[in-house]
Amino acid sequence: SNGAALVVNSAPEITLQPQAQVALAGGSATFSVAATGSGTLAYQWRRNGATIAGANATTLTIGPITALDVGNYDVQVSNSIALVQSSAASLTLATAATAPVFTLQPLGRTALVGGSVTFQAAASGAPAPTYQWRKDGAAIAGANGATLSFSPVQLGDAANYDVVVTNSAGSATSGPAGLTVITRSFAGVYFGTYGSGLGSWALYVRDDNSGVFLSYLPLSSAPIMSLNVAIGSNGQFTFSQSAIASDGGAPGEPARAASLLPVTVNGTIATNGTVSGSVGGGATASFSGTASPVTGGTVGVAGFYQAGSSANGAVAYTIASPNGLAFVVVQAGSVIDGGAGTVSGSGAVSVATGRSIITETISADAGLISGSSTGLIVAANLSGGSDSAMARQRLINISTRARAGTAENLLIAGFVIAGQESKPVLIRAVGPTLGSFGVPGVLATPRLELFRGQTSLAVNTGIAGNRAVIDAAGVQAGAFTLGAAGTDAAIVTTLPPGAYTVQVGSTTAATGVALVEVYDLSGPTPGQKLLNISTRANAGAAENLLTAGFVIPNGTAKRVLIRGVGPGLAGFGLTGTLAQPTLTLNRAGVTAPVATNTNWSASADSTTIRDASAQVGAFPLVNNDSAMVITLTPGNYTAQVTGAAGATGIALIEVYELP
Repeated sequence: SNGAALVVNSAPEITLQPQAQVALAGGSATFSVAATGSGTLAYQWRRNGATIAGANATTLTIGPITALDVGNYDVQVSNSIALVQSSAASLTLATAATAPVFTLQPLGRTALVGGSVTFQAAASGAPAPTYQWRKDGAAIAGANGATLSFSPVQLGDAANYDVVVTNSAGSATSGPAGLTVITRSFAGVYFGTYGSGLGSWALYVRDDNSGVFLSYLPLSSAPIMSLNVAIGSNGQFTFSQSAIASDGGAPGEPARAASLLPVTVNGTIATNGTVSGSVGGGATASFSGTASPVTGGTVGVAGFYQAGSSANGAVAYTIASPNGLAFVVVQAGSVIDGGAGTVSGSGAVSVATGRSIITETISADAGLISGSSTGLIVAANLSGGSDSAMARQRLINISTRARAGTAENLLIAGFVIAGQESKPVLIRAVGPTLGSFGVPGVLATPRLELFRGQTSLAVNTGIAGNRAVIDAAGVQAGAFTLGAAGTDAAIVTTLPPGAYTVQVGSTTAATGVALVEVYDLSGPTPGQKLLNISTRANAGAAENLLTAGFVIPNGTAKRVLIRGVGPGLAGFGLTGTLAQPTLTLNRAGVTAPVATNTNWSASADSTTIRDASAQVGAFPLVNNDSAMVITLTPGNYTAQVTGAAGATGIALIEVYELP
């Protein structure tokens, strides 16, 4: 027949966000954006949410700069499919030369010989800094831009790279970014079995030779798995697994001794796609298998997916192949099940293990997965997403409402920024405006102070002096409008990755109810996230409830750890702590609570809560603290801490994003 062209249209995706700039009066500043997408992309730059006439290119240069140019800049990128908005990038006017500060650190990369790879960096300073890239500490001739590209990649390019940025006020050196060069990519999906009928396994390998190994041994009631497998250019891989406790068989049956002692897995993928290897330690077995075809009736849904339960800490890991095979492991604390099954072209996954029936549906276009596990072992409704969907999902707004006092009763909120890129944020301490929502006893004159460690970064006692920037940031974030009096406090700033605290008090040493909020003003970028909020305050009743709010935007579900700590604070020397906190999670528009917990150690998810706390670096809980691990679909949520029989006391409420 005649040839037929297939055109796949895709929405714009921003691959390089504009970065914050600092400039001297009379100087210039340039904002840049890079994006991909179908057809012709259109660009429209804005300042404080207002369109800039004629600013329709991938770069925006401003100069000579005056005080009128100060503000937040972003760009809308569109095509015939959709419109996306970039991160907000601030332009700050400096009164004297300022040394460079990195707003984007280069990130380590893995590349295939003959392919291409690019390192990216960005720094602000006045005057604008120059760039010099280095390879293992030696300057690279001509490498003087914000990016460093290799095409084609060669074996000799493998090294550690960094960049030195310099202006008249000083210089700064980025962290090292390693380039790993591989001679062969084993990307694909592999399925196989263990010898002697011990069980089956699946392996998913990404383009950079990182992968996920899933398997389950029915006779041992235990998995052998790793979510972080590295495959060498020779096809070899190895990983170790700690002891797995038995689930005890049926619900209510006491757990026996560990069903699987620590094991080590060694395997090799041959160039023809066959896999062979062995397991040693708590289980001894050989395994073998083959690569799935790269084409097939289910190629559109092939990949690795994670999902969690909206009712408890259960989690599921799924590998789907291009030729109709699927493998799923479900886990709720020490209770685990799994096995091989099938996936259809429409994304229907079906696995019957003999103890559980696992059914899921993959939506390939959105990168989402949902389903359920039923039976005697893990019972849960599940939702989640693919690798890329999970990497981009994040918390975009975290907030806490409580009574702000003085000394140890200050309203203190902490948050963490993860990744390599500085993040634009809007931080607000709302007191007077809460009165318009019917909240009594509000803090009349809030004072907001931002810290990194013991260093104070900024203080604000009223928004009048920077009203236009703060209001525009609030509109971009979807925040409610602050009152006309301007006596609420707010800070708009760009912060590098790290841990921060915010203190809310009063300019007159008064007390009252206040709301502290942190809004993410960046566009979705993998790995660039607000990881958590933790707030310490006095937990009371009615308007004095200790309440944390957070928003999960449209996209995949997000797994979180939420903790209400009272007795556990005594170990830090605090007195007057809440003796028995109860943690309640609510969703906006839903009357019944999503989940509640009083005393995490008595929860069926206690093992999951303990492990999740260690995973995110949180201090250990003690008896009578409260916590939950749960997977939440997009929406607005609040978590509240209350005391038994109306008791009050100092408590800590925390919301952590889990991998």
